[in-house]
Amino acid sequence: MTLAIEHSVLSSIHHILAQPMGTLDVTAQTRLDDLGIDSMGFIRIFIDLEHVGVNLSTVKQLRKLDTVGDIIRFACALAKADDLPGENG
Repeated sequence: MTLAIEHSVLSSIHHILAQPMGTLDVTAQTRLDDLGIDSMGFIRIFIDLEHVGVNLSTVKQLRKLDTVGDIIRFACALAKADDLPGENG
């Protein structure tokens, strides 16, 4: 799941910035402010994460994060929590 989440986030960022995958030097340390991610960009990341099974409650959760790595770690933690037995009824 971690690789799917990482790919989803990186793919979203490339799509938002209208750049083909692999053409940007985006790492876990890359600051979202430096990329110029706006409200619509966060919505795109939110939707793409939902498509790989990450259940975020609001886009605001993403806006509080500072780096690409923060989004990946946060999404992985949510996905792992959803996989715990007894957590979903």
